[in-house]
Amino acid sequence: MIGVGIVAQRLLSRTRSAERLAFCALTVAGLVSAAVFSIPAGNDDARPDRAAAACTEARYTAPGPRAGTAGHPKQVFYSTREPVPRDQLDHVDGDGYLIVDYHSRLSANDQRRLAAWAQTADFVVVAPGERMTAPLRARTSRLQLTCRRADVASLTEFRDRWLHRMGA
Repeated sequence: MIGVGIVAQRLLSRTRSAERLAFCALTVAGLVSAAVFSIPAGNDDARPDRAAAACTEARYTAPGPRAGTAGHPKQVFYSTREPVPRDQLDHVDGDGYLIVDYHSRLSANDQRRLAAWAQTADFVVVAPGERMTAPLRARTSRLQLTCRRADVASLTEFRDRWLHRMGA
């Protein structure tokens, strides 16, 4: 920018008006540059108010605990071949856990990714859901995230915001 101003000044005559013109041009160019650099780059995936294009967030009211509530589940991930302790999931939902339900037809690769994520995530239980229409649904006692694909990044963001809100 400065080099352009110096060249412009040398090309123009040394009159006072030429110096003012060069100064004004540099000032305007500097202000425009500052404005352009202060605009975010458009990477708003990390914004908390936007989980992801593939997911939508809504309020949720958890069902009351089922009769015979038996405490906490013994696993953090349940495959489609394992019995899922629904009463325990409802119990930990009330304790502030994040319950992630996945469609039984979710690909084996996506199920492996969810299982690995569940092993590293606190206060999370992942299991095949009942009467699922979406591939993935994460629920807390107050919020629900529904995803059109297995989006672990959105699950992580949703979980982190929920745990922060709960003070965990």
